[in-house]
Amino acid sequence: MTRNDDIEQLLKQADACIAGGQSDEMIAAAEDRLGVTFPASFRAYLSQWGNLSFNGYEYYGLTPNADFDHSGIPNCVWFTLRKREQIGLPASLVIFRNENDEEYFCLDTSQTRGDNECPVVIWDNMVGEIAQTLNASFSEFLQAELTEWLDEM
Repeated sequence: MTRNDDIEQLLKQADACIAGGQSDEMIAAAEDRLGVTFPASFRAYLSQWGNLSFNGYEYYGLTPNADFDHSGIPNCVWFTLRKREQIGLPASLVIFRNENDEEYFCLDTSQTRGDNECPVVIWDNMVGEIAQTLNASFSEFLQAELTEWLDEM
């Protein structure tokens, strides 16, 4: 069973709201617009689920709107571009979750782990810097979030 199969089972248990996957062409256009390369686990997320929400949190990804400059939330490209402009977010970071505009959970595409995944980092918007680097890929992070939430239910 792959990690995505595990995540799929957890999403069913969580009764998550799933937008629907996006095409490889849309994903490539998103990477191009941001000037980054997504790690395989985030590409798989975008392809399989697009974006999702559960437990009151939105996990930004891609929507069917390819106009990244005007698409709005929960499009990770639109939100990341907006924060680059507004707060000087580093170009290597891609935001996938917003925590009350205080913290942004991001992929740091400037770093790669041994498995060619990039780590999840937490950008502290109050001080304008990376506050924490997690030892987790996007899929590991998502699976842990789902598991923790379901265990608390």
